[in-house]
Amino acid sequence: MNYTGRKRHIKIGTWTVSICLHLIAIVIFSRMALSQSPKSIVITRPVETKISRIKEIIETPPVTPRPKINTPSQKHTSFKLNLPTNLTPFQPGLGTKPETLAALASTAALPTESISSSVEFFGSRSYDRKICYVVDASGSMQGFYSNVRENLKQSIQNLQPDQFFHIIFFTSDTLIRFDGNQLVRAKPSTKTAAYRFIDTITPAGTTNALDALLCAMRLRDSFDNSAQIIYFLTDGFELTSRQSSRFLYKLFETRKNLAPRIKINTIGFWTQPQDCELLNKIARQTGGTFTRIRTDSNE
Repeated sequence: MNYTGRKRHIKIGTWTVSICLHLIAIVIFSRMALSQSPKSIVITRPVETKISRIKEIIETPPVTPRPKINTPSQKHTSFKLNLPTNLTPFQPGLGTKPETLAALASTAALPTESISSSVEFFGSRSYDRKICYVVDASGSMQGFYSNVRENLKQSIQNLQPDQFFHIIFFTSDTLIRFDGNQLVRAKPSTKTAAYRFIDTITPAGTTNALDALLCAMRLRDSFDNSAQIIYFLTDGFELTSRQSSRFLYKLFETRKNLAPRIKINTIGFWTQPQDCELLNKIARQTGGTFTRIRTDSNE
């Protein structure tokens, strides 16, 4: 065999070996791939979600956890209204001393944020800020007037600077009024003037209460507000049954037109049963109270 033939045999052998090796490798890798378990192959698929479920999730409000609340202790805050209790009883002649009145007013005055103090006249009490006193000054009151005068002064003395008042005395066909046609502020100087005015009254004549009550309903303060309460004191009316009915009709009609919210606290000074009945009707129909002052012999 020559050199060329030998070279050809070597080349063929080399290719044969290479092909065999490749076939062996292919067989080995094929068996390895087939030997793997299908469970080890993970196929990822896109998550399918319905549009309605997405909308439901979006529209559902977030859940806010309930805040933790500490159990309160047994302590609590209470509010107590302290009204003045150190008022000095009225003394005759006190109205002639403005400096004394100013001292009493500063002692009794409440803070500006507090409500007005109570108003009391012969035991009839209220908490209204605008008051009109309508007092019988007929001749039949002569034996009682000193008592009425001192109680009226005491009631006015206890008024606070944020309250307003007026006084009307009535006799026969005459009305005696304090300080014009207006409700006035309860300042120390105004109270002093009121005490002097009260001291000038001398009971005389007959009773004419209706005009005085109608006049009280027409009263206004500087802001055009009517009185809130009338203290009406009398010892009787001298009216027949028919006259009493007309009295009540005129009174209630005027109240409805001029001051529908005004209350009338009536005070009967040793009044007869028929007069007590009339005073009680006035108080009941206006939201007020009736107080009867009497001696042991009248009980």
